[in-house]
Amino acid sequence: MLHDAAKDREQAARERLYALVDRELLADQLAVAETDPLTKARTRAAGLGDLDRELDRCRRNDGSLVVVYIDIVGLKTLNDRDGHGAGDALLTHVVGLIRAHLRSYDLIVRLGGDEFLCVMSEMTRLEAHERFDAISAELAAATEPSAISSGFAALRAGDSAEQLIARADGELIESRRANPDSRQFEARS
Repeated sequence: MLHDAAKDREQAARERLYALVDRELLADQLAVAETDPLTKARTRAAGLGDLDRELDRCRRNDGSLVVVYIDIVGLKTLNDRDGHGAGDALLTHVVGLIRAHLRSYDLIVRLGGDEFLCVMSEMTRLEAHERFDAISAELAAATEPSAISSGFAALRAGDSAEQLIARADGELIESRRANPDSRQFEARS
């Protein structure tokens, strides 16, 4: 009887170890699935879930939050002219530059193709503009210049994630209409 109990304890310990390994493997696979393999930004579904959690946190703490909708100018033209490898290089360069100008905990989400969303808590709209102006200046001054278009929206009371994103996207579209020169790199790309 005593021998059977010891065997049972050993078996239970092995099963706990296997379960721990399985959980760690699943967590690693989930992290990979939630990260865009090219840019290392959050995928759309994972990132929008993160945004919802960040909105909840801001509401609980009466915090501020700015969302920036970003479009990389001329990606399709570059892909058509120089191939998708060149487009991939542009995407990784731009996201790397954005990451370098944001804080480590700011959220970068790849919505699809050449569109990204950045979420910055405890930041004013002016501070966000300053960071993205610096990013735009670096892109324009590069050996092979490129550009981004961006629209900004600050969190208002009662905003849903969809409303916040729609306002930022609307500002991006409006800024393109008001400044047709912002598409200048598309012709060169």
